[in-house]
Amino acid sequence: MLKNLYIVSHTSVYNPHNLCYGQSELPLEENFTGDFDWIKERLPTIKNTLVISSPLRRCTKLATYLTSDEYETDIFLSDRNYGNWELKEWGVISSRSIASLQKDPINYAMPKGESLSQVDIRIASFLRNLQAEVKYESAVLVSHPLPIRCLLAQILGLPLSHINSLEISFGSISKINLACSRIEYLNLNALAFKT
Repeated sequence: MLKNLYIVSHTSVYNPHNLCYGQSELPLEENFTGDFDWIKERLPTIKNTLVISSPLRRCTKLATYLTSDEYETDIFLSDRNYGNWELKEWGVISSRSIASLQKDPINYAMPKGESLSQVDIRIASFLRNLQAEVKYESAVLVSHPLPIRCLLAQILGLPLSHINSLEISFGSISKINLACSRIEYLNLNALAFKT
């Protein structure tokens, strides 16, 4: 039975032009190894732990560092598909499109992209499959802030409309203790610990 779930966000990406990137590949910031060390120090021993990563390089790079390549990938942990918005500067995306997203943030899908509710549906499917994984007591998931918010909202029983109340920053670790009679949730943020 799965007792402990550690959900790790990839570290900061190098994005000087403020691009909408979603499922597109962007490199990590140059200082990522220090963040990787911080994360590794706060996770349990990876031996006998299921590790699953988004297939995007900004996540698999971290998963490789944590496990020496002993992890699985799952496309359901990928970031939101922003469709035609991918790799466009946020400033050049039409104000009408942005207004449509703001008007209906849960159901609006970018052209050739996916809505927040679609992300939530695939995360729900992933979570059902994960809970069926009975041979591990602990799991580490490496993903992106938005899918992590969806996953936490489902576990904590929050409505999708409240996911932005969950602060998930780059390089953060969320721990869920599923073994007790009530769900315990803790989020550690690397930036909060740096001086």
